[in-house]
Amino acid sequence: MTGGFAVPTVVAATPAATLSVWLAGRFRRRARAGWERIERGQRWLAGRVRLAERARIARDMAAAVVAHEAGIVPPPGPF
Repeated sequence: MTGGFAVPTVVAATPAATLSVWLAGRFRRRARAGWERIERGQRWLAGRVRLAERARIARDMAAAVVAHEAGIVPPPGPF
């Protein structure tokens, strides 16, 4: 049966469906870009934390070496 409602409904629904699909894709791309930006920030922060920890370990090791060397030096005075 070919009623008078089939063609106008399809013609009216096509732009709405196209717009809906386009908007969904746009939302998804923006959401993905937002998550990628957050992940980049987290990777940057993790790198900064690693560098700070390495610097702290290097300072501790340097202090330990100096303390060790200071303990080896003979005391001043006659022997």
